[in-house]
Amino acid sequence: MADYIGTTRTNYFRVTDEDAYQELFDGLVSGEGEVYDFTRIEEDGSRVHGFGCYGDIGWCVEKDDEDANPYEGMSEFFARMAEILADGEVLCVMAVGWEKLRYLYGAVSITAKGKPTTYATLERLAESIARELTEDEELVVDCTY
Repeated sequence: MADYIGTTRTNYFRVTDEDAYQELFDGLVSGEGEVYDFTRIEEDGSRVHGFGCYGDIGWCVEKDDEDANPYEGMSEFFARMAEILADGEVLCVMAVGWEKLRYLYGAVSITAKGKPTTYATLERLAESIARELTEDEELVVDCTY
């Protein structure tokens, strides 16, 4: 049996409520250890946030709740984040991982204020690009093992 190896990280983004963001960040968990905080102050004095971890990322309202599934909590996390994103900001969560050559996983989740969360896998993105390059809207990119 092979091990799944993955990484997750976000872009940098601004929020309208620092306390609400910190509460959301504090609920982030990773099966592989720490969730790293990439918050920094820009040259203009504005604060931008970002985060990442090794493995997949999840979110729980209560980290100590043994019955909670943190990966199911990400939908609520995205909805709450969308409420506090500054105007014009988006949150992109990018994840990539693999298990031998059987599974090559990559996904992007994008949330913007007032818009539903959008998900795209690497296979879907590759297929979209391939269709554009070949001008064949019926082209299928098959990466099954």
